[in-house]
Formats: sequence, C-alpha cells, structure tokens
Amino acid sequence: MKSSFALLVLAFLMACKSDPPVDKGGESLIFGHFYGECGGEHCIDMYRLQDGKLEEDSLDIYPTSAHPYEGAYGLRSDSAYAYAQVLLEEFPQALLTISDTIIGQPDYADGGGIYLEYKNPFQHRYWLIDMIQPNQPQAIQPYLDQVRMVINTLH
Repeated sequence: MKSSFALLVLAFLMACKSDPPVDKGGESLIFGHFYGECGGEHCIDMYRLQDGKLEEDSLDIYPTSAHPYEGAYGLRSDSAYAYAQVLLEEFPQALLTISDTIIGQPDYADGGGIYLEYKNPFQHRYWLIDMIQPNQPQAIQPYLDQVRMVINTLH
C-alpha cells in the first residue's frame, strides 16, 4: 500500500512539473536606421530598449561594422516604450544563427541600412542590414518590416 501511495505522489509531482521560466532579464535591443547620403534630422535614428524603457540616441553617429553602436540615450515616453517593446519580445532567433555582422550591402547606392544590436547575459551581437528585401534572409524579413514600421512611427 505504501508503494502505491508513493507512486501516486510521484506521478502527481511529475504531472505538476512545468518547464522552468525563461529569464528575459538582462536583454536589450538597439535598433535603428541609417542613410549616408542624406540631410536632416532623420538620416540616423537609433533607439534602445532596455530595463522596461525606450531611449533615443542623440548622437546620430553613422554605425560601422568595426564595433557595436555607442550612443547617448535619452528617455522616451511610456507609450513609446509600449509601442516598441514588441521588437524585443519578438526578436527572431534566426538572426542569432547568422554569423556575419554585415547582411547584404547596407547603404550601398544610398539605399540605407538597418542597425540591430541584441544583448543578453549570454551573448552580444550586432548587425548592419541591407534595406533591400532580396538582400535580406527571408526568415527575418517580417521582423525587419516591423523594425522599419516602429522607427517610422517613433520619429
């Protein structure tokens, strides 16, 4: 009888076991667009999602593949964060499988580029991505469309 009860308790505990929660803490995403042959305020727009807030860069430095983007960030509104947070929530894991820092030919022939930088406690990656869809991996195209839409709404 004792062994039946022990098996019943064990079965109950195993049935109640759930997958451990995914720790989303420590994640950040810098995203933006850049245009080399451009004039005006919106030629370079960079934003950072981190610690439950959205910040906008004020330096507007043209990004390079030599190192991650280093900006000076100022806080945006809670409503702007609420709109942009989907970019961190839906960050495509397929992008992390791409080993190249440069995807396509960003800003070639003045077409502009997208900058993405993802960081979590285990990795830190960044990419300069061509704006032209045929030069982008198909798996990340919907996400890049979403990035462009968020940037256009924020500025």
